[in-house]
Amino acid sequence: LRAMTAFSQLLEQRYSNQLDSAGKGYINHIVEGGIRMKAMIDGILELSRIDNQEETQNTSVNLEQTLETVLENLKIICLETQAIITHEALPRLNMIENHGLQLLQNLIINSIKFRGSEPPRIHITAKQQSKGWLFSIQDNGIGIPKDQQKRIFQLFQKLHSQKTYKGYGIGLAICKKIVAYYQGDIWIESSSGKG
Repeated sequence: LRAMTAFSQLLEQRYSNQLDSAGKGYINHIVEGGIRMKAMIDGILELSRIDNQEETQNTSVNLEQTLETVLENLKIICLETQAIITHEALPRLNMIENHGLQLLQNLIINSIKFRGSEPPRIHITAKQQSKGWLFSIQDNGIGIPKDQQKRIFQLFQKLHSQKTYKGYGIGLAICKKIVAYYQGDIWIESSSGKG
């Protein structure tokens, strides 16, 4: 895929003056298709790695520090969208460190991506319960109709077209698999326009 994309871009650069608009359009489709396929393959590989982490040891992970790393990773998109992200105290959990990072980052990105007309407001809580922890990520986004809520955790399932919202339907499938790795559940409480 990298070779296909690179050679298509090279063809466009070197021979663009010999191509008509249709030829340039074809090359553009090849490049975009290659980029999409690479993102999808990367997502599938990431998903497959979650179950194959026996060699990776659980460690005591400070989720406050994990969230700081996530916010640093998302600094530019937060500035561009004027996202306001708040949180209550987050615990220290025994887990694979990268899982916490992926989980928080994917969920926050979704909250930012599927925002309404207002700047995104995201609030994260964690409450200890008798059988573990209940985490909540609340936002003021566009919401999800009740009949679509289970579907969005399946691989490659999207509610919106690529033109409306970029993405491949991989992030929430990764979140579900990470949560399942720790025998947890993940779900959505929302409706259209309700965040």
